[in-house]
Amino acid sequence: MSQRPSGPKYSAVNTDEAAVFEEAVEATYGAMHNESDPLASSALEEDSAWLKEQRLSHQSLHWLKRPTVIMIGICLFLVAFAASSAESTRQLITFKLACNSVAAEMGTGDVCDPAQTQILVSSLQQAYIIAVGCTTIFSSGKLGPLSDQYGRRLFIGLIVLFQAVGKLVKYFVITSGPELRFSLMVLTEILASLCGGVMTLVMLANCYVSDISEPHQRTYFLGIIMASLFVGLSLGPAVGNVLISLTNRMGVFARDISKVSTSAMTAVSGKIPREELVPLKVEIGLLFLVLLFICTVLPESRTQSARRMSRSLSRSSSQASLTRPDAPEAPSARPGLLSMVNFLRPLRLLAYPKDQVAPSRYASIRTTRVAVILLVLFDCLFISIMTPMGEVFVMYGVYRFDWTAQDIGSMLVVTCSFRAITLLVLSPILSHKLFSGYFGLRTLKKRYDHVEWAVVTTGLLADSMGMLLLGLSPSSRMFISVMAISSIGSIATPAVNSALVKFYPEQKVGELFSAMALLKNTLQIVVPYLVLGIYKKTVTHGIPQLLFFIVAIIVFIGLLVLTWVIYILDKEDARVARVAEAEAQMEEELRRQVHHRNSSFSAGA
Repeated sequence: MSQRPSGPKYSAVNTDEAAVFEEAVEATYGAMHNESDPLASSALEEDSAWLKEQRLSHQSLHWLKRPTVIMIGICLFLVAFAASSAESTRQLITFKLACNSVAAEMGTGDVCDPAQTQILVSSLQQAYIIAVGCTTIFSSGKLGPLSDQYGRRLFIGLIVLFQAVGKLVKYFVITSGPELRFSLMVLTEILASLCGGVMTLVMLANCYVSDISEPHQRTYFLGIIMASLFVGLSLGPAVGNVLISLTNRMGVFARDISKVSTSAMTAVSGKIPREELVPLKVEIGLLFLVLLFICTVLPESRTQSARRMSRSLSRSSSQASLTRPDAPEAPSARPGLLSMVNFLRPLRLLAYPKDQVAPSRYASIRTTRVAVILLVLFDCLFISIMTPMGEVFVMYGVYRFDWTAQDIGSMLVVTCSFRAITLLVLSPILSHKLFSGYFGLRTLKKRYDHVEWAVVTTGLLADSMGMLLLGLSPSSRMFISVMAISSIGSIATPAVNSALVKFYPEQKVGELFSAMALLKNTLQIVVPYLVLGIYKKTVTHGIPQLLFFIVAIIVFIGLLVLTWVIYILDKEDARVARVAEAEAQMEEELRRQVHHRNSSFSAGA
């Protein structure tokens, strides 16, 4: 097997001469230092080149059978659209059922205590977070490696299937009585998350994109994935509001719920009318349509040969790690079974172990390991902090600007739309036209490069300044405007994910994203409580905007850390280049001496 695809094909898709030269230098240096380990080199380096050829083979397929970012983007868009279109109605119904339960428990007749209702709903949300977090930890740790071995489409379909079944069962629980069935509601969330939730779905979508994209395309393609989510999240509430408006005109609701705060709903209602459940029915129907699309249209991104190779490598790795030379031979099923149970195994990749990377990286593995760990920690902590901040934005708007449900919907539409536009339009302009074209920054294939650093820096500066301005905003309009402008920060995460993929062999992409999803899901159990706890304290002391200033400082520290990462990587590359140059000079000098001796010997003879 060749170490790289054939010349004409390779050159056709890699026109960046600087990047090609950089890869050639790394390959030459790796060969100089790893001549004694040809088997390890073939296990990692050649597989990477082989997978690149598989990527090129996708181009010969019919467009309907060709895996593209548009195909997987449609799936994510429809899932986000379905969920967000029913979210406001689901929250309303949950409050109604909680109100009925509080009134029945306290014996207050036709009126419930709004404070107790808020507490009950908050407790339900906390139970959701813990139950879903614990459930998705296992799935996020296993689905990445399993999707390497059996294909992405299978597990994407399973996630959507369990989401649809979980929503359907929750629908029956909601309609089964007038009161909130706390335990059953939590069980439906667990059922919907058995194969992972939205974060696991995004993880598999990132794997799908990594399978079909070249390194110079990856940041933009990962941005398209996030943009698909944001477009769905922005259009979903608008369609949900239309459905609610139609039912309002039909006289289903006694008053226009889009202009009433949930805390104002204190009247006990009977069994939820069927007409009020229309958005939930639409959501369930859309999820089953997405499942049908996945089963019949979505192409598989990994070829049969690639899946077979991953299964073979997985079995070899399991047997090597579980078998001792002096131990009796174990049953053949044991390594596979233990590998299935050990869902924490992918976390080992995040420490950048020497046996999981290409031999050409051994000379600089310590510096690279520090860089990888810092990039992973930043990405996971950043997502874990910004996720509860979405809820904080809503609570702060209600607290400071007296937002209604209509205001909240407008905020979601504006911010999600601006994020989608940023990822689809602004991101490629910044990457290709400005940083790579105008400033001449290089795009590298083996590590976090200066183009990605510039994109991340721009995004984090926008986030940091946005948080400061949010805390200083005197009006609702100013607050929403700042949120829209700070949507530029959404370009940072795809760039970090694109950089991380470069450090690992291509057959480890699924396991890498799985390990990151596992860490993120673990942090999601802890970090949101800390963020919301800080917000509660600041509200108690009458300074809720203080949380925005704290987050701004944290984001700016993250920017400094990632700047230091690019600095140490550049410094290490310079050191490796000097060593390679010195060794090349020594070899040249040795060659001259040998040639001189041979010439002298020939002259003497």
